[in-house]
Amino acid sequence: MSLSPSEPLLTGVVVHWHNEELLAELAAAWPRDSRFELLVVDNGSSAPLPPGLHVLRPEKNLGFAGGANAGVAAAKGEIVLILNPDAIPDAGALESLLAGFSALPDAAGLAPRLVGTDGKPQFAWQLRRLPSPLALVLQAFPGFGGASQGGAEPEAGAVVEQPAAAALAFRRDALAAVGGFDAGFFPAWFEDVDLARRLRDRGLALHYWPAARFRHRLGSTVPRLGYGPFLSIYYRNLSRYLTKHHGRGWALAARAALVPGIALRLLALPLRRPRRARSRREALAGLLALLAGALTGSRPSPRPRTLTPDPSPAPSHPPHRERGTRLEPPRRSPSSPGVGGGAGAGEEGRGDEGHGRGHSDAGQLVAVSIVTHDSAADLPGCLESLAAQEHQPLEIVIVDCASQDSSAEVARAHAPQGIPCQVVELPENQGFAGGMNAALVQTRAPFVFTLNADARPAPDFVTRLLEQAAQPGLRVGAVTGRLVRPAGEGEPRLLDACGMRLTRAWRHFDRGSGEPDRGQYGQPERVFGATGAASLFRRAALDDAALDGEIFDPRFHSFREDAELCFRLRERGWEVLYEPAAVAEHRRFNLPERRSAMPALVNYHSLKNRYLLRVYHQTAGNFFRTFLPALARDLGALAWVLLREHSSLAAYGWLWRHRRELRARRRTIQQRRTVPAREIDRWFTTAGEPL
Repeated sequence: MSLSPSEPLLTGVVVHWHNEELLAELAAAWPRDSRFELLVVDNGSSAPLPPGLHVLRPEKNLGFAGGANAGVAAAKGEIVLILNPDAIPDAGALESLLAGFSALPDAAGLAPRLVGTDGKPQFAWQLRRLPSPLALVLQAFPGFGGASQGGAEPEAGAVVEQPAAAALAFRRDALAAVGGFDAGFFPAWFEDVDLARRLRDRGLALHYWPAARFRHRLGSTVPRLGYGPFLSIYYRNLSRYLTKHHGRGWALAARAALVPGIALRLLALPLRRPRRARSRREALAGLLALLAGALTGSRPSPRPRTLTPDPSPAPSHPPHRERGTRLEPPRRSPSSPGVGGGAGAGEEGRGDEGHGRGHSDAGQLVAVSIVTHDSAADLPGCLESLAAQEHQPLEIVIVDCASQDSSAEVARAHAPQGIPCQVVELPENQGFAGGMNAALVQTRAPFVFTLNADARPAPDFVTRLLEQAAQPGLRVGAVTGRLVRPAGEGEPRLLDACGMRLTRAWRHFDRGSGEPDRGQYGQPERVFGATGAASLFRRAALDDAALDGEIFDPRFHSFREDAELCFRLRERGWEVLYEPAAVAEHRRFNLPERRSAMPALVNYHSLKNRYLLRVYHQTAGNFFRTFLPALARDLGALAWVLLREHSSLAAYGWLWRHRRELRARRRTIQQRRTVPAREIDRWFTTAGEPL
């Protein structure tokens, strides 16, 4: 290496998430030596970061792999040390790593010696063989853990197939040769296994170098994350690794093994608490959630608290809308000399594939469409939130469905000044679907923002959705945001909707609904669908998905009409995205757990419409793949109606009387499909996909 004395020889890259205390300990132990640079990728902070650090602040949580890649791209040293905040170098450890690379010129990377806070070596956990596919399948069962190298501690220079990435040094050119970490292993786990396998496949070796010693506090992430989210993420990424390196058959075998494996873990729970769980109660909840996902085919969303950085008390950034990451220069303090900052790292575009070309839609007219029925109490707050929207120009179309209160008068009285507002009164209640169709007839704006009267979007809500609609390389038809429920005094804020997901029982759920808001679902994603309560639709997509000039199917009246529209959008090749930075408050009444308290007409349409979805959109292959869970759900619904909800029995009669009409509509929908059925089927087992 030919470097000037002022350039670092080694850069430590720390991917940080809400671990400020340990990061401060690491920063204090880092040598004040120009040969050694320390760079922090901050995926989320709960307190100010230690002064004197180079900090790379992405616009979103990149996860461990993505954060490591961003840090490597900004690093100045030719040796890059990937480091957890809880891995603290002993005095002289970094010099020992440099000596190791000099002694082993062919080494792609070096694994230092990790010891616990008690001084005991961790090589049995740290240094592993690459796992066989069978070993990964068996991890579902108690007693089958990782594949350690076994035996005595290896000698210096020994080849290690898969060292843990808690502290792992690489030559930059070796990382570049394999493309760095795979950010698809989000937010963590198996990214180091995947990287080690790809290095080995390229003939690049990792070696053990015990002269470099680090003190490692094992397992500091899971307690903050929670045992249930950890299980969900771990087994999702295990399945992804198997699919990537060993084929889908092994991934299916791992999923099949989960059910008996979890059953055995549950039986053993009274005798043994899992090491990563803080209590047996937490372990029970996590295992039951994982079991439910394995049985129903749905996967708990891999979007735990790791994904959304909490607002940091650290000095704020200047306002901007860029999608890249930015390297901040260190903040000076009396105890740390100031050094210059580096350049920012940006994201590459993915080309032009039609709509969503990466250009700004900032100046586009957006039509806000609101359907009301006895909504007089909600309208003033809703319209006030629209008056505060940053985006201009807007227009508002309010369609009132035969309200018995003063909804139309209140809408006119509270129309925001300076924003064109139409109020259309229908003589009968045509439901959300019919009312929204009536609203869409009144406008040709290029974007339509559907909004419930009981929703309160934040001032930047429309702006954020428009930014995501311009996602490069995607044919974006709809974007939805992060909906939260109003929090009572002293109560935690609950999520309401973070995009829509499907299950193999042909149920559709708003992701996160009813969950305490801990920052989960914090990354922009592809999702199956967008709730009509507060989502942005591209007018060209709506027109493309329309049938007989109708965008929403009026047969649905209310409930599930947004899911049905999203089926048609996806069947025509349009993407639906989720943008967590767009936040709206939504006071929702109609929830599955409140079914007994909901109006009989709503329950009637809810039951009828769940069958309408399948009549229109289920394919033969999907029928067989979802037969058992859907049948179980159907039998349960029938029993409920027969025993408790007689008013909904009429739904079955309606479906029979309209069977010919529905079959004809199905034929039209299926004939207009432009994407293969498998592209829709994958959403029955995928809650979301990172962009």
